[in-house]
Amino acid sequence: IIFVGWSDSDPALTGGENTLPDFKGRMLNIQTGLGTPVVNFTETDAVWAGSALLPSVAPTFLVNGSTYNVPTVFLEFNTVSGNSTDPAQFYYIKDIEFDAADFTQSLGADVPTITLLGENPQYVYLGDAYTESGATADDCNDGNLTSSIVIDDSDVNTNSRNTYTVTYNVTDADNNTATAERQVIVNTEPDAKFGYSFGSGLSVQFRDSSLYNPTAWQWNFGDGGGSANRNPVRTYAAAGTYTVCLTARNNYNSAPFNKAADQACETIVITSIEEKAIANSFSIYPNPSKGIFNIALTTPEYKNASIEVYKVLGVKVATSTLNVNAKSNFRLDLSNEANGIYTVKFITEKGSAAKSISLVQ
Repeated sequence: IIFVGWSDSDPALTGGENTLPDFKGRMLNIQTGLGTPVVNFTETDAVWAGSALLPSVAPTFLVNGSTYNVPTVFLEFNTVSGNSTDPAQFYYIKDIEFDAADFTQSLGADVPTITLLGENPQYVYLGDAYTESGATADDCNDGNLTSSIVIDDSDVNTNSRNTYTVTYNVTDADNNTATAERQVIVNTEPDAKFGYSFGSGLSVQFRDSSLYNPTAWQWNFGDGGGSANRNPVRTYAAAGTYTVCLTARNNYNSAPFNKAADQACETIVITSIEEKAIANSFSIYPNPSKGIFNIALTTPEYKNASIEVYKVLGVKVATSTLNVNAKSNFRLDLSNEANGIYTVKFITEKGSAAKSISLVQ
């Protein structure tokens, strides 16, 4: 094992007396044919004078387990006139250390190098053909080896969403080999979907559930606000009904595919604290029902109460005044109505709240 060190310029520092502020080096294991990456030991050091007290090639160093240490003395300087406390130049010790695990780079001069052409990863639209972008290869002794590259794209199936691997292999005249890989992603633009849950007050937690790997999101909360976060929280200024839309995008919504972005919208009802209290004050069961529903009041604090029943399109089909002072359980008969989803609106002197029921006869 030998250590090689050399001086070099530092693009981070210019001008002045510090013209060679970088000292670089690496270790080489001649037996295994591996070396460490090049390390800059004085990067951005503005006071190093450009000298290190060790041979350019150091055959001796200290070994401690798997660590190789090169004791080094660096010369620094300053431009102020020297005195006993501020010398014109001085030395400092900086041990150079490498671990056995740092020896990762081959020293072979003619090992082939493969350069992939085109994009990596490469995106293919589901159902389209895969077009190979190609690669080049060369080494120091054999020169251009591009025609010797063996490409294996048998793993790619553009009729199934997945990430596939295309491999590139080349062998030179000395039987040295090189391998490269390209990722091929087969997919489509996202199918936008989302869910939500109500938090405290007027806040709502939105959660993206879009299909096919979206990478960008645009929310419209229906109140003039929006967000580009994947799972945002929105606190509305007032209770009410809002139409919330999510537009989801990925690579297939831009060139060269330029697919239209999908958008999903839902209408949500934001209720105030009082409306939530009213909603919690009554229950409807069984739900679904064949026609007879029971309405149970859990909070007898209301003096006046009534119910209104609506079809999905907003057509009122029933109304009733509830004698809340006499009892807390009431019967709702929708036996003569058609199957479907209905909204029961519970109205009190403090406000109203609504719940959905399902009629299945």
